[in-house]
Order: sequence, then C-alpha cells, then structure tokens
Amino acid sequence: MSTINPDPLALAPPLDRLQLRLLQTLYPLPAHPPPPRSSSKPMAVLCLGLPRTGTESLALALEILDIAPVYHGWNNNNNNNNKDPSNCATWNSFASFKRENGDGKMIPREHFEQILSGAVAVADFPATAFSKDLAEVYPEAKIVLN
Repeated sequence: MSTINPDPLALAPPLDRLQLRLLQTLYPLPAHPPPPRSSSKPMAVLCLGLPRTGTESLALALEILDIAPVYHGWNNNNNNNNKDPSNCATWNSFASFKRENGDGKMIPREHFEQILSGAVAVADFPATAFSKDLAEVYPEAKIVLN
C-alpha cells in the first residue's frame, strides 16, 4: 500500500534526482511536515479554474461575500501570514503520490487538511491539480468552474 511521502526525491527517477537536489539546495524546504491546523468551518467552495482565469478575483469576491479565508495559489508560501514553505513540499508529495498511483487512488481528506484546514474555499493552482480528489473528499463544498 502506497503512502504519501513528504520527500519528493523518494519517488523521483534517477535523472530528476540531481535536478531536485539542486533545487532543494538553492531553495531549501523544511524537512518536517507543516504543523496541524484546526478547522472551525467546513470547506464551502472549491473554485477549480486554471491559473490566470480569474481565480484571484474570484477569491477576493468570495472574501467580500464573507466566505473566507480562501486558500489561493499565492498562499503556497504564506500560511496564516506565517511563512511556511513546507506547503510546497506537501503539494509535491501529493503529486508524487498521484504519479505513482494514478487517478484510481484518492488522496485522503486528512492529508488535504494539513494545508487547507482553516480555509473555507480554495482557488487556483496547485489545489486545482487535484480537482477530482478535492471534490471527492469535500462533497459538501459547492464547485465553481471558472
């Protein structure tokens, strides 16, 4: 049974290992997973549009409508106003998991909660790369295709 590995190098082909190691050296990420965050409200809206299709405007509109906070792609390195680049490592581990297992195996909700808990909406990449999984693990959320 495959598990989500927080180390993107663990599943990389040998040629990619050198490139990934270079990137990790130039842009180091913490080796530990992000601290768990508590969620006071359930996920309400999944905005599953591609980048550069108005996702930031949609996120701002949701905040005006008091559907906030919204996890947007810009939040990748800014978690609750605290720099937390480990989000990038977590999204990379999700991509490695999907590459290894294909679309047949969903990423569990508790793994998404590592990054998205506290948010009541999500917009933009990298979350939209996992649209099918998000729709499956957050069935209560409304889906906006923009």
